[in-house]
Order: sequence, then C-alpha cells, then structure tokens
Amino acid sequence: MIKIVYKKPNEKPTIIEVENTLEKFQELVGGYIEILPANDDRTILMIVNEEGKINGLENNILWMGNTSIVGNVAFIQNGDDGEFHGLTDDMAAAIVRSLS
Repeated sequence: MIKIVYKKPNEKPTIIEVENTLEKFQELVGGYIEILPANDDRTILMIVNEEGKINGLENNILWMGNTSIVGNVAFIQNGDDGEFHGLTDDMAAAIVRSLS
C-alpha cells in the first residue's frame, strides 16, 4: 500500500492508502491513465484519465496556472527507480494545502 492524495472534481482532496497497481489507478481515474508532472522537478506526479477531456469529464484543478485537469486525480511520488512511490506525510500535507 502507498499513500496518495486523491482529488475528485468539486470535492476536497483526501489522503488515502491504495494498492500500487495499474488496475487500482485505472479504477481511481475511471479509465486509461496518463502521467503528468505536478511540480518542476518531477518528484510529484499526477495520475489522470488519459481520455478525460475527450470524454468531457468535469474540470477539477488548474495546473501550472493555465491548464485545466479534468476528472479524478491521484498524486504520487516519482521514485528514482522509475516506479511509483507513496507520498511522505509532508508531501501529502503540502499537496492538500495547495489544493484547498
């Protein structure tokens, strides 16, 4: 299990623990996943629905000040080994603050 921040449109972000599997992330975002950097140094990643805009999913957050991210979003830590890692408590708290 890994710690993530999960944000649905029009809801507050929550810190949850999930299985670190492709299937779980597909379930969370409701389809095929796309990975986007959430910060400049790419230590935090956003997992979103790859077809969210095409499928007309609801706006969720504004990314980098001008790009609308639609549908559910999961925030994870980008590991040096190329794998997804759970967020630290400090990372999760900072993400929740920035989205609230």
